[in-house]
Amino acid sequence: MLRRRLNQTGDTIVEVLIASVIVSTVLVGGYKIANLSIRQIRMAQERTEAQKIASGEIEKKPICSDLPSSKFIAPRYTVNFSCDTNTPQTLSIEVTWPSLSGGIEKTYMYYRAGP
Repeated sequence: MLRRRLNQTGDTIVEVLIASVIVSTVLVGGYKIANLSIRQIRMAQERTEAQKIASGEIEKKPICSDLPSSKFIAPRYTVNFSCDTNTPQTLSIEVTWPSLSGGIEKTYMYYRAGP
């Protein structure tokens, strides 16, 4: 004959399902935050690299003479040179590259030679 226990201990299936949902929600949230952080770090690294490229190009060409219209530095970065017509000693460099989100990122650097 089967006896029925009156003082059964343990979790019901509903309690286990609720706990699983809570744990899953926390894990998915943690994954999303970690993924966003990694993406932001990568974007900051790309911007820093672009600024280094622009700075290096300004050091090579401090005046507006015989500048190419654009120059490819690396497979991902394009450098565009331009001179201000009002102040001919002002050089501007624009570095563009494809962003992780699919758009185009840009950074600018300006250099003025002389007084």
